[in-house]
Amino acid sequence: MRRLLLLTLALCYATLTFAQTPLASQKDTFKESGGKSTTATYADFHKKLSAFFKGSKALPNVSGLLNQLEPYLKKPLTDQDKIKVTKILNDLENLTEKDEKGQKVSILKTRVGLGSFVENLRTNLETEEAAMLDSDTTLADGTEVMPDTATHSAMDGVPFIVNKSSDSPWVWWVVSGISILAALGLGYLYWDEKKKRDHLERQMLNTSSQASQSFVKMQQLEKQVPQLITKIREYEKAIEEYERALKHSQEQGETERKRWLQEVQNLQASMTKPPVHETPATPNPPQAPEIPAVIPVLPVAEQQPEERPSAEEPTQEPLPEEPVPAESAAVEDVETNDRNPAEFYLSTPNKDGSFRDLRSAHFDPSQSLYHVRITGPYSAEFEFVNDPALVSEALRYPETFLDPVCEYGGGIQFGARSIETVAKGKLTKPDLESDRWELQYKAIIRFEN
Repeated sequence: MRRLLLLTLALCYATLTFAQTPLASQKDTFKESGGKSTTATYADFHKKLSAFFKGSKALPNVSGLLNQLEPYLKKPLTDQDKIKVTKILNDLENLTEKDEKGQKVSILKTRVGLGSFVENLRTNLETEEAAMLDSDTTLADGTEVMPDTATHSAMDGVPFIVNKSSDSPWVWWVVSGISILAALGLGYLYWDEKKKRDHLERQMLNTSSQASQSFVKMQQLEKQVPQLITKIREYEKAIEEYERALKHSQEQGETERKRWLQEVQNLQASMTKPPVHETPATPNPPQAPEIPAVIPVLPVAEQQPEERPSAEEPTQEPLPEEPVPAESAAVEDVETNDRNPAEFYLSTPNKDGSFRDLRSAHFDPSQSLYHVRITGPYSAEFEFVNDPALVSEALRYPETFLDPVCEYGGGIQFGARSIETVAKGKLTKPDLESDRWELQYKAIIRFEN
C-alpha cells in the first residue's frame, strides 16, 4: 500500500512537471561568435551571457536586463509574464552599439550570442501564442475562423493578451484526480500509523505495569533517601556523643573504684596497727601521780616489750581477716552493678518526650509502656514493650503514647498487631537526685501485622 501511494505521488509530480515545463529546462540551438553553434538549455546559455556581460563598463544595461529576465526562465509563464518578457526583449533589441564601420546598430547584430538567445526566446514565445491562437480560432465543429486582416493590422502595436478557454484541459482533470487520490492515501497512511502506534502504546502499558509500579516505588524510596541520610547522620552523632558519655562514665567509674580500693586499703592498714587505748598509761589514770615516786622509766620500758607481742599477736592470728572480705564484697557489688545496670518500666511520656522517674521493677500491663535499662550514672536506653494490649492502646492514641518519644520506620500502620523497636532511644538525667528522665534521642519503631 505504501509503495502504491509513493508511486501515485511520483506520477502526480511527473504530470505537473510535464504540464508546466519552465523555459530554463528547455534546450535549443544557439549561435556564438565565429559562426559556432551550440546546444544548451536556456538557463545554461543565460548564465553564460550573464557572466560575459557582468561588470562590462561599455554595456552596463545588458547585465541589468539579463538579471530581470532570469526569474521568468525558472517558472511556467503566464500571460502577464509573457508580456513582461517581450518588453525586456524589446529593450535589449533597442540597445545600440557601433559596428565595424562606426555606425550605430542594434546590439543584437554586433553580439551574435545575445542576438541568438533573444531570437530563440522570442520564437519560443510566438510559437506558444500561435498554438493558443489556433485553439481559439477553431470552433466546436472543427471549422477555423480566420481573423480580419485589418483588425490584426490595427492590433500590431498592442500587446496581445490571450483569453483562457472556458473548457478545462484534460491534464488538469487528471492532475486533480491524482491529487485527491494522493491526499486520501496520505490520510489513510496517517490513520493506519496512528492506529498501530496506539496499539503498541497499549501493549507496552500492559507489559510494563510491574515495571511502572516498581518505578513508582523507586521514586518513593528516592524521596525517602535524603531523610534516611539525615537520620543516619543524626544517629552517627548520637553514637559519638553516647561513646563520649560512656567513656566519661567509665572514667568516673574507674575513679570511684580506685577511691573505694584506697579506702579499703586504708581500713586494712588501720586494722593492722595496735589500738591506742591498749597502752598501760591510759587505762590507769589514778596511778599517774605514783610514777615519779618509783624508779622512773624502767618499769615502763619493761612493760612495753611485754605488751608488744600481745599487740602483734592479733595481727598474726586473724588470718581470715573477716572485715576485709566485707569491704571487698562491697567493691565487687559496685563493679557488678556497673556491668549489669538496673532495668525497670516507665509509663506514658510527657509531650516534650520526658518521663517522670516513677519506675516499676515489675511489668504492669496497664502502666508499663517502655522498658528502660540504665547504661551509665546519668544515661539510660529505652524501647517499646511489644505487648498486644499495649500495641492496641498505642495505635488508638499514637499522639499520646508514641509520637513524643518514637520515630516511625516506614510510616504508621493502624492495623498492625505488633510494634518492633528497630533502634532504642536514649534518656539522660541532669543529676542523680532528679525525678525526671530527659529525652536525648527518639527510638525508631516498625509496625508489623
